Formats: sequence, structure tokens, C-alpha cells
Amino acid sequence: MQKGIYLIFLTPPGVLENCPRFFKNSIIIPILKPGKNVTICKSYRPISLTCILCKLMERIIPRRIMDFLIKHNLFHFYQTAYRAKHSTVEQLFYLSQSIINGLREKPHRKTVAVFLDLSAAFDRVWRQKPYTYYSQYRDQRQCAFMD
Repeated sequence: MQKGIYLIFLTPPGVLENCPRFFKNSIIIPILKPGKNVTICKSYRPISLTCILCKLMERIIPRRIMDFLIKHNLFHFYQTAYRAKHSTVEQLFYLSQSIINGLREKPHRKTVAVFLDLSAAFDRVWRQKPYTYYSQYRDQRQCAFMD
């Protein structure tokens, strides 16, 4: 293949329009995690075997999307997940600072923290539903979702 053909495949419009069929298929091999039970599905790590161009696209496209989101300032101020040089420590700082600020005010302002772990409910839960319930009761100026 020539260099130009690779570039067609590796640009987002080219990915959607010109993606070869073999890019969409992979062989999944389950690898047992060390020290885990052989009879439980969660004990296995899925490894997908795909062509090298597909692996290259898996790295380039998310990077380009992330660069676009950062360049156009599309992340919420408190967003730390999936961002380089950001971590859970920042979320804990925001929470503790909110509590401290609330205690300094007279009369004391209440701080409510809700921790919702959806990590084990990947395909089984409508993740937006708790947010829609909560949005009915929150004050937009004093609430931040820390995903």
C-alpha cells in the first residue's frame, strides 16, 4: 500500500467510509487472570487479535478525538476521567474544598456527596437515569457531577 492509502484509512471520515471488512473482525482469546477461578467468566481477560493497521487506528483515533475535545474546551471543569495528568486526587480535593467552603459560611452551607459505582453494571444499567432523577432536585449553580 502507498502512504496516501494509509492516510485515507487513518482519518476519521476515511475510517467510517473506507474501513475494510477485516478491520471489523477480530479473534478473541480469553486469558485467565493470575490466581482466579477457572469456572467464572470474570476471571478471564479478553485479548483480541486484529491486524496491525486496526491496532494503529485504535490508538490514533481516540488521541485525535481527545485533542479535539481539549482544543475546543468541551470538557467540564471538574472532568478528570480519561484526561492525561488528571486523577481521582483532584476529585477528592474538589469535594473536600466544597465541604470546607460550606463550613466557613455563616449559616453553614450543606454539602451532599453521592457516590455511585456503576463499574460492574457496564451493559445492564441506563447510566443517565440517576442523573435525570437528580437533576430534578439540584441547584444548577451548586452541583457538579464528578464522573
